[in-house]
Parts: sequence; structure tokens; C-alpha cells
Amino acid sequence: MAATDRHDQAIGGQFSLIASALRRLEVLQIARCVTFLATVLAIWVSLRPYPDLTATDFTDVESGKFASTYITLGMLSIVAVALAVPDRAGDSVDPVLRQYVDHTGFTWTFKQTAHFHLYFQADSDARRHMGVLRKNVETDRQGVIRLLGATGYEPAISAFFLRSGAQMKELVGVEVDGRSRPVQHVVFSVVTPTRLHLTHEICHEIASNLWGAAEPWIEEGLAVYADEGDNIRYDSWTLLSSGTLIPFEKLIGPEWNSTMYSPDVTYTELGGFVKFLHDRFGVDRVKQIWQGGSQTIPIITGMSIADLEREWRLSLVQQFPAPPTRHYRAGDVGFRIQ
Repeated sequence: MAATDRHDQAIGGQFSLIASALRRLEVLQIARCVTFLATVLAIWVSLRPYPDLTATDFTDVESGKFASTYITLGMLSIVAVALAVPDRAGDSVDPVLRQYVDHTGFTWTFKQTAHFHLYFQADSDARRHMGVLRKNVETDRQGVIRLLGATGYEPAISAFFLRSGAQMKELVGVEVDGRSRPVQHVVFSVVTPTRLHLTHEICHEIASNLWGAAEPWIEEGLAVYADEGDNIRYDSWTLLSSGTLIPFEKLIGPEWNSTMYSPDVTYTELGGFVKFLHDRFGVDRVKQIWQGGSQTIPIITGMSIADLEREWRLSLVQQFPAPPTRHYRAGDVGFRIQ
């Protein structure tokens, strides 16, 4: 009975694999394949591969263009198959990625760049903006490497582009805009026409693999700084001006996590502080803090966390002595700027 069950399970597994493969075939690809094969057949017939049997003077049944015709047909058939499925997620996918590639409810199309494997869905913003995304991921990667003071980064990164936060939750278990799993070299991002960069997620990927694991506050702070750049200072200033900054004693430590306070405040504040550390002390000391933890900050910087907080806030006031006349980003609307 056990042997029969295993046999039935094996057969069932084979059918499941076949069904999974069929689900990944897009209708457009099938139509393209049929159209191309029909074209190949038309070209083949136009070559008149067989002798004209209606000719009254036909005598040599071995005449015709058999060899050249079949060689041509074979070459065109190979091209047809290659063009029919040029960008489908194939069977050579890393086993670690199978849990995402074969996830029920998702049909992935595949593209590749110099350092990325990109997975996206038909009729999605990612598909419509794939040209921009392919350029952006490479630019974002290079920017992170430069920010970290690294000379390069070897692992290829797999990126899965989702349509919505609901899809993100279905695939990775949490409803967020972006996610990174550095051990697997995988990042996930919800793509919209205004969200076409992966800098934040790529920073998690590269920094964690080059520098090791760190306390959450500095992991998120560095990723926000990498993504926002110099704009993070203005965003931090708006929080300071509105009185919504959170004291560092509640943020800078191993116990902090993103659910404790509003991410709209904490992520910006941490990004601004990490930029301050980067500008004030350099990337090497930021790396030392990353690897040593918040308790090493006084040793590495020669200043207490409280003194660093006061100096950082003062630097914001000195840079923005008067309220700006306009907002840099739509996300700033709602802060009370005095």
C-alpha cells in the first residue's frame, strides 16, 4: 500500500510540475510561437522542397531540394522556439528562488541585466516600465557600492516586482512596499509609475552581505539615506520644526524595531542621523558602528549619543534657518512648518 501511495504521489507530482509549467506560459508567447511557425511553414513551401509531380516530363523522383530544405527548416525551427519563449522564467532557476517563481497565483516573465535577474508580471507597471527599471537597478546598485566605499559586489541579485502590497503579502508574508532577503540575494518591490527605484532594498542586500548583520536602526537608517540622498536633511528638518522627532534614547539601540513608532517619522529621522554620521565621521566609522552596535558609538566617535543628537539637530537649524518657500516632495504635506 505504501509503495502504491508513493507511486501515485510521484505521478501526481509529475502532473503538478507539468501544470505549473503550463501556467507559466503566457498566451502572448503561445500566439507568437504559432504565428512564427506558420511563417516558417510558408517559407518552407515557397522553397518547393518536393518535385513537381504534375510535370509531364518528370522522370527523377529523387530530384528536388530535400537536403537544403530540411537544413533550412531545422534552422528556422530553432529560431522559432527561441523567439517564442525569450523571457519566461526557465527551469535553470536557483532552487532557493523556486518558492517565489513557482508560487501559486503568480506567472513570471524574466529579464536579465549585468547584475540582476528581474521577475515581473504581464500587464503590470513593471512590464510597462521595464526599460527604465533595467537601467535604474544597475544605477542604484552602483550608487550603493559607492556610498559604502566598496570596490565591487559579486553576487547576482534577483528582483521580484509586484503590483501591490497585497501581492507582496501573498508572496513574502508582509504587506509592505519593499523587502530584502540578503541571505538569498533576493529583493522585492511594489512598482508604480512613480516608484521605479530599488535603492533601499539593494542597500539592505549589499550592506548586509559586505558588512554583516547590524542593529535594525542603522540598517534602516543607512537604507533610507542611500535612497533619499541629500533630501533626507530637509525631511529631517521638517520633523524637527514640527516637534515630531523622537528622542534618540528611544531609537538608537538594539531594542528598536519599525513597529514601535510611526515609520513616517522614525525612518526619516534614522536616515538623517546616519547621513550626519557619514558626513561627520566618514564611511569607515559608520561601518565600525554597524558592526559594533550602538554601544560602541561613544568609543568610535568620541561623543555621547546625547551630544551627537544635539549637534545633529543644531546642524539642521543652521542649514535651514528660515522655512523653505516650497516643499521638495508631496510627502512633506501635512507637517506643520513654522
